[in-house]
Amino acid sequence: MIKWTPYSFLRITVFFIAGILFYIYTGLEFDHYLELFACFISAYALLYFIIPKERIVYFKPVFGIIALISVFLFGILLTKQNTNSNDADHILNFNGEIFYYKGLIVSELTEKAKSYKAELLISEIKNKNGWGTASGLILIYFAKDSVSEMLKYGDRLIIKGSPNLITPPSNPNEFDYKRYLSFHNIYHQHFVRNGNYLVCGYQPISVVKEKATVVRNYCDKILRKYIHSSREYKIASALILGIRSSIDNEIKEAYSTAGAMHVLAVSGLHVGIVFQFLMLILGRLRKIRYGEIILAFILLVVLWFYAFVTALSPSVLRAVTMFSFIIIARAFGRQTNIYNILAISTFCLLCFNPYLIMEVGFQLSYMAVFGIVYLQPKLYGLVEIYNWVGDQIWAITCVSIAAQVATFPIALLYFHQFPTCFLFSNLVVIPSALLILCLGFTTIGASFIPLLAMGFGFLLEKLIWLLNQFIFTIEKLPFALIKGIDISVFELWLIYAIVIIFLTFIYFKKFQFQVVLFSLLFLFSIFQIIELSIQKNQKRFVVYNINDHSAIDFIDGFENELICDSILLNDKSKLRFHIFHHWWNIGIRKTNISPSFHPVMLARSSLDITLPKGGRTGQPLTLPRGKGGGKVPPLGGD
Repeated sequence: MIKWTPYSFLRITVFFIAGILFYIYTGLEFDHYLELFACFISAYALLYFIIPKERIVYFKPVFGIIALISVFLFGILLTKQNTNSNDADHILNFNGEIFYYKGLIVSELTEKAKSYKAELLISEIKNKNGWGTASGLILIYFAKDSVSEMLKYGDRLIIKGSPNLITPPSNPNEFDYKRYLSFHNIYHQHFVRNGNYLVCGYQPISVVKEKATVVRNYCDKILRKYIHSSREYKIASALILGIRSSIDNEIKEAYSTAGAMHVLAVSGLHVGIVFQFLMLILGRLRKIRYGEIILAFILLVVLWFYAFVTALSPSVLRAVTMFSFIIIARAFGRQTNIYNILAISTFCLLCFNPYLIMEVGFQLSYMAVFGIVYLQPKLYGLVEIYNWVGDQIWAITCVSIAAQVATFPIALLYFHQFPTCFLFSNLVVIPSALLILCLGFTTIGASFIPLLAMGFGFLLEKLIWLLNQFIFTIEKLPFALIKGIDISVFELWLIYAIVIIFLTFIYFKKFQFQVVLFSLLFLFSIFQIIELSIQKNQKRFVVYNINDHSAIDFIDGFENELICDSILLNDKSKLRFHIFHHWWNIGIRKTNISPSFHPVMLARSSLDITLPKGGRTGQPLTLPRGKGGGKVPPLGGD
């Protein structure tokens, strides 16, 4: 029997998250959520004052149910409040053409191949009725020129033209970029050409963010100056400062294959490395008077300064907030459960922005930490190694296994792949990340002594080069990466249920958990068998809607033939974004690719035709069987 008392805040956070997800997935507009929330809160208070103190223990379940329902409703209310499209003056609620609009750049500019991308917060719009107050975030792209490259966070602009609604995916199983941006309260985008905008002021929405951006850019210039190799500089900038926009796809694919992609995204791993390093060198402070308080103060200052140096990166802010709760609880001797501390940090972050729950980074970070907290001590205790080096290797291995067990279902859902060499690669990557962080900040700190900074920069560059060589070697190993894995959200929860029941069975060693485990495995197998049966008998003809490219697909069971133009064929990123996800979803195992169009005889018994309709994917149509086979209407016709 699980005793819930030590995990009181964990229950609260679970119901709070349930309320957030209920609103996100149902979108149920109910005008009386606030009144309902007030009703339950009032009922809780009324019962507390009416029931005699000596009998209140008998009503604990009632109090618990009312409290958890109240928390659930609070999650709904907060999410509704943070959905900007509900605002009456939101740009989404304006009808008619917009001639001009004013806005503020509220993010750093990201360089693309032909443009600079940023987020713009609208303040006013001009339509046929004149200027009026408006609100809303839009994704804005500036054509590259000498003016746009000078734009920065905090610039106020007047822009000519009207933002366009972001369109939904136009191909089957394509990544839903519109839905992704809606979780960031972004519903429009606008490509602004040269001469169609004017900088009319500078007023950063956050002075702290402005200064943090300046500091990060300064540190980035130092790294660029003392690391001469372009590839190694990009890795250093990403790993130390969190600037990932300049990393090319080849590097990303290599690190992803090796199971080391988390190193390139400054997140919980980097904050954890900084935390453990500081604990190692400052741990003796705990033995002196007020040592815990002094140590906590130093840790908090360093961690939040690190967040400041990364320009308050959202992933770093999440990790620093989580570690801050742990540090404060430890400093004041609070014997609280670590799961409660993690739950409190989750609750606080979601109160600030409920839509964080839909961020892949947020999900992976917290699942990894929960996995490490629960599994790592148990795995580490299985083997006792007296050699220090061997013990450290085993400790890193246990951390890697624990994090992977906790996060692999999410990775399968979003990324459709599993790195088989993650254990081996992390034995090198994690210590290397620590050394790179130390050398990186030493190089930045020594920049006032150019000769010294040059020496540290040289060591940093060579260390990153060695890490890259190791990663590229891992990438070339056979079966280093299993690609094309596709699971549904239901299967995700089913896999987590299997993992949890398995761990519960290992802990309690009771027969009933074994029965539940095999029942879940049987259910999962049934779903896989049904899916494979459907895929084996599928016959489809798909016309993909890809800007400036032509691609059609003939699908028969687990095999297909893709006919596309040679430019698209050589663009792996576009193929992955528009086409590969569809193949993984329908179980394609063997593909023939032709770089040009040619006549194809369609003598099939039945074909599902998926054609773009109005720029979006149309409904499948079935061609009747005929003696000469089905006839496909001319491509490009009505």
